[in-house]
Amino acid sequence: MSCTSVFCEGLDVLREARALRRLVVSHKMWYEGIINAYEAKTKMSRAQISQLIDAESCFNAKKAIELGFADGVLYSESQPIADTAPVMFYRAAVTNSMVNRLQQRSGGVLVEGLRRRLAAI
Repeated sequence: MSCTSVFCEGLDVLREARALRRLVVSHKMWYEGIINAYEAKTKMSRAQISQLIDAESCFNAKKAIELGFADGVLYSESQPIADTAPVMFYRAAVTNSMVNRLQQRSGGVLVEGLRRRLAAI
């Protein structure tokens, strides 16, 4: 390997590091903007909103209204909402539960492949 080659690889790494730092700054700005909007809308604390975002929380329409994320449901007059309880779940918790069950059943053989597939979704 020549010095020129090592030098060029070093420059590539530095460029990528700069690009990643810009992405981190951009992501932080986006994240704070989302938290600001939800804080104003829901009157929840920043910590609560941050936990919901980090856990990749999902709600049905009733739970979203109950928590203040939504004012109502579009077209609810013409298409009544099913009479269900408010529901919220965390994607990470569902994924971990499924992986744990599969690990118990398969002795952990298929789990790493499944983790890679779930991470790709």
